Amino acid sequence: MEWVREHSETVQRKISEVGAILFRGFEVHGQSEFEAVFDHLFGQKLDYVYRTTPRTQVGEGVYTATEYPPRVSIPFHNENSYQRDWPMRLAFFCVRPAEEGGETPLADCVKVTVRIDRSVRDKLERKKVMYVRNYRPNFDIPWQNVFQTKKTEVVVSDLRHKQLVNPWFHPQYGVSEPSPYQVLPGGST
Repeated sequence: MEWVREHSETVQRKISEVGAILFRGFEVHGQSEFEAVFDHLFGQKLDYVYRTTPRTQVGEGVYTATEYPPRVSIPFHNENSYQRDWPMRLAFFCVRPAEEGGETPLADCVKVTVRIDRSVRDKLERKKVMYVRNYRPNFDIPWQNVFQTKKTEVVVSDLRHKQLVNPWFHPQYGVSEPSPYQVLPGGST
């Protein structure tokens, strides 16, 4: 932690210049020290609300990686892109290295986006993107986990606050499940 305090400005500057920093052999002992380092470097953390994958909260604003079996790979994505607010900084901490594999590839989304044909980018920006979330029993994480409540009135209020449209039924499944959607910008600068 002392090193972080002494080099905080350098770390911030380097992240702004190159987009990411990998610390190897950096002595952080457990989740609480990791959380302290993050808080010192970056300040306020976002909660993992409107969840999409199974994760466990291990500290304030600190969660496990997606708890999928090792055989499942997670494709490249922008963290929380389906929300109106997303984190500006991400930090990863490895408690126990994988015996094989276990990689976390990172990409510079600005550089990736520039490689998309200009006409496609223009169309995305013009038309925007609609995100639809369907919560089907035995398929995805239950809506009660996503919204951290079992009360439908709390979910409806939360969806209104987030400006999501909320059709709340799936007659083909014989159950009432939320199926919220929202339209968001198709690009970001």
